[in-house]
Amino acid sequence: MNDRHPGFTEREGFPEGAQPGQPRGSIWRFHGDVDEPPRPDWLIVDTLPKVGVGLLGGQWGTFKTFVAVDLARATMTKTTFAGRQVARQGAVLFIAAEGANEFPLRLDGVGQDIAFAADAQAFDAARLPFAWAGECPRLAEPDACDKLIGDIEDGVAEMRERFGLPVALVIIDAMTSAAGFTNADNTSETARVMDALNRAAKAGDLFILVIDHMGKDEGKGMRNSSAKEDGVDAVLAIAATFEGGSARRVTNPRVAFRKVRGGKSGQEIGFSTRTVEFPPDAEGNRASTLVIQWNEAPVAPSEAPRRSAPNSFRYFRDAVSEAMGKSGVRITPIEGEGDVMCVSEHKVREEFLASYPGDTPESKGKAWRRALMDSRKYGVNIREINYHGQMTTFLWFSR
Repeated sequence: MNDRHPGFTEREGFPEGAQPGQPRGSIWRFHGDVDEPPRPDWLIVDTLPKVGVGLLGGQWGTFKTFVAVDLARATMTKTTFAGRQVARQGAVLFIAAEGANEFPLRLDGVGQDIAFAADAQAFDAARLPFAWAGECPRLAEPDACDKLIGDIEDGVAEMRERFGLPVALVIIDAMTSAAGFTNADNTSETARVMDALNRAAKAGDLFILVIDHMGKDEGKGMRNSSAKEDGVDAVLAIAATFEGGSARRVTNPRVAFRKVRGGKSGQEIGFSTRTVEFPPDAEGNRASTLVIQWNEAPVAPSEAPRRSAPNSFRYFRDAVSEAMGKSGVRITPIEGEGDVMCVSEHKVREEFLASYPGDTPESKGKAWRRALMDSRKYGVNIREINYHGQMTTFLWFSR
């Protein structure tokens, strides 16, 4: 028996010659020994920590990227996001693994719509402290963390030189394209990706937000492994009601604060979108974008309308995401527009036919052909490409 710990046997490896009561560098901290508990540092008060990782998830078409850009606006100007005060003003880096070519227009829209708070630095709306990149290290690879930290360090140095501001926020869009999973359902692979993100956030002393897709059952959280939500400090989920069949009209969009470590979770804040029109260019071409407008009052979860029954196109979008997570390849489908994550039509068709709830093979085939024909209208690009000497039809998301 051990006199120091009655009832316990002497443990193997106990330091030779150690006497009972001799300090051994205990790991334990006792209540009352610390005068004041550490207070959390926030990027957004009671919502997002100053340093950490979060997820912003939602189904296709729920304005995820526009909400992320609004978070960037609030961070740059130290105003509010979804009615919650930004505590740390800073610059923003956006890693757009999808849709990088759309950012100049979206930033112009934000620049036109910014209302600077009294304590916010008055930036030139044409030169916001915001930078984006069209590629991301494949986060599932062993050296991804070092590459990501290096890219962020480069952005931090340039932001300080140009604006005298620290980088407070890094946004990655989207998880599937950025991670490059071999198997998105593999818990250990997902945990490795989340660990890389957390280490990069700590190294940069900033917050990293990753845009992701919700699973088919929104109540179960983000698509694929639960290790995603387990490994982050905050989860923001965009919910909405879908109407209009294949046209997929989105109504009652809202952000649910699903997980807030150290803060209050469970609240939902509704929002709407407003169109910002730009003057025509020299050739008479017009352009527009959307900005987010937040409701003043929270929405009680019980008041949120139930989503309508799924339609064939939603299954098609889900099939593209599922197939991309399992069999996606990073290629350049359109010369000069950079690499994007693509997946072959054959793989998408397999996923669609396996998941679509049709009564017969004929009804499933009809739904597949209809979704494929209309896909370009809803943000899925299709193109036949010479891939390793063979003409193959690939699909990829335009945003």
